[in-house]
Amino acid sequence: MGDVGSIGGNLIETPLQGRVNMASGENICMKGLVDLLAKALVVSAKVIFEDEEEVSSPGNLVFNIAHLKKIIPGFQFTRINDGIIKYVGCLSESSN
Repeated sequence: MGDVGSIGGNLIETPLQGRVNMASGENICMKGLVDLLAKALVVSAKVIFEDEEEVSSPGNLVFNIAHLKKIIPGFQFTRINDGIIKYVGCLSESSN
């Protein structure tokens, strides 16, 4: 969430029109993302893909962040795994 807030602040200060993908730029498949979340939450999870032949790249999530990097060149993105661990830690603290 810190990345989103920081990027949002930068975009408010930058005159800009159009769309900007906010993502880490890391390539991660759905199964990989679910595995990271399950590990951090200490739960078991399973991903089942249906109608896989209709999908050109089943389960892959990749967002082009070249435009974002051009607008905010020095921004340091949080790695997906690090962000998940931090977010789950915040959830645990708030539930206590």
